[in-house]
Amino acid sequence: MKLKVCIIFLMLLIAVSKGYPYAYNGQPGCKTDEELQVKYYRFITNKTLYWKCVEMGKPAVVERCPNGQGYLDPVKSCVDFRHWYWTPLINQAKPPSEPDYQQGPYQGPYDYQGYYGPYGKYGPYGQHGPYGPYGLRD
Repeated sequence: MKLKVCIIFLMLLIAVSKGYPYAYNGQPGCKTDEELQVKYYRFITNKTLYWKCVEMGKPAVVERCPNGQGYLDPVKSCVDFRHWYWTPLINQAKPPSEPDYQQGPYQGPYDYQGYYGPYGKYGPYGQHGPYGPYGLRD
């Protein structure tokens, strides 16, 4: 009996999770004149990134603030972290449209290279780190 309940629960969990293909990150679809006039939108999960609508009908591209700065939505620009403050998401209006597709869980400001980035799962030095499988030797 418990096994049947667990199997049903797992099947339900899988079915529900398949219904949500990506987490919302604030990316506008740039499908309206309003979005092109506003131009800049907050990146929900990273305070140093923001979305920029460049062309009608093309999804917004992600931009990065200079080092030491974060994107402040009320002023629609990057500011020094000394002046940056957190604004609740409830205060931010959702963009009028969303893109028709998502390229992956994160569309970084550089070429999208998959989940682990350009170096793969273990980073630039491979699975064993910069000193190989045996570490430092005397």
